[in-house]
Amino acid sequence: MCTLTARFSEDGFSLTMNRDELLERGEAGLHEMGEGAAAMLYPRDRQAGGTWVGVNAMGVVLCLLNRYDGHYRLDCPSRGELIPAGLERGSEASVCRWLNELDPAPYNPFSLVMISASGVRRLLWDGERAQRDEPEISPWFFMTSSGERFEQVAAIRRQQFEHWDRDGQRFLGPFPAAHLHCDPEDPDSSILVERSYAHSKSVVRINVQRQAIELHYLYPESLQRWRETDRQGVPDHETRSLSLYCCEKV
Repeated sequence: MCTLTARFSEDGFSLTMNRDELLERGEAGLHEMGEGAAAMLYPRDRQAGGTWVGVNAMGVVLCLLNRYDGHYRLDCPSRGELIPAGLERGSEASVCRWLNELDPAPYNPFSLVMISASGVRRLLWDGERAQRDEPEISPWFFMTSSGERFEQVAAIRRQQFEHWDRDGQRFLGPFPAAHLHCDPEDPDSSILVERSYAHSKSVVRINVQRQAIELHYLYPESLQRWRETDRQGVPDHETRSLSLYCCEKV
């Protein structure tokens, strides 16, 4: 259960991702690996140590959304290990080759999304069949997942996001207000989801612009505090930066 949006401009691109998880599953903060052109930055899951979104110093972002339309196996490796493995390839072309060659068979179903200056590429794995595509962006890329009522929930979340887009694109600090929207009449279906067993755990915003990369992390403790107040102010968050390294697409 996650929601991902992205938009491109002449200066680069930005994306925002809500991580929806079980109430009891925690996070272990931001993690930075490598130096210079080999650097990468991502939040970590406390249980398995992997991640659901990350960026490297070449300006390549990988995002992972779990899928619920296939067979789930208990003996599979963590899907969260995929993003560091891909980002360490470095350049856009190298990560793209890795994505095209990746065998998803050992893993439970997932959608793996690569976002870079050239656009969006995806690997969609339902546990039996792998599909790769390059979806259009017009002007936003929108993708979501849900463990229940997927078609209905996806339509509601898309409608919420489109309403935000038409209504002036308000932000709360670095975060699009749409990603912090929970309809009190239907919290189960909202972008900022709230269910009896799971909720939006954190929000990550990544900007890749010109020579700089910024990652804004609305971590679980702050998001929960914000939920318990009036939900109007800018929530506390952590910001880290990477230098953007240019390289040949090889």
